[in-house]
Amino acid sequence: MKKVILSLSLIMLLVFSACSAGKTPVSTPAPTPAPTATPASAPSVEALRDSYFLRVAETEFGTAGASLKQAVTVCDVVTFALDQHLSTADIPALRANMLSAWESLTPDQQHAFDNMMFNTLRELIETAFSDYSSVSGRFEDAGVHDAMSALVSNEDAKACWSTLISHTFTLGNTDGE
Repeated sequence: MKKVILSLSLIMLLVFSACSAGKTPVSTPAPTPAPTATPASAPSVEALRDSYFLRVAETEFGTAGASLKQAVTVCDVVTFALDQHLSTADIPALRANMLSAWESLTPDQQHAFDNMMFNTLRELIETAFSDYSSVSGRFEDAGVHDAMSALVSNEDAKACWSTLISHTFTLGNTDGE
């Protein structure tokens, strides 16, 4: 019996060896490196001044309908960030242009921007991205619900906004931190 089992084992070994003879091992090709993306050009000083800093600075507060105008500004600012492809922008150029745009504002405009962005709009934007349903009525009443709904469901829009606000926070710092 042992001879039979041993004989069958040897036959099977020979069969498996014969089946794999002449076959070359499959090699996995080396991964192709991803192409390096060219950074998007930074928005101009004028575009940053007019479509971002002044757009925010000139947004009303404390008046009838101000919250609706703020919702429209939020939609405009996030759209601006997305349209300018800020998530892939040339960061040194973006920072330089932001600083030049900021410095072109009057002290009153800078103060108005700071108050509106950091006391009102930033929170509304962040809430829109994290829990749109809680603020959707405000955008609906302002007539920008469809546009804002599309923006908050767009991961690139969120990344573009994040780039814009993070470099606003560090405006004037040479290392961006």
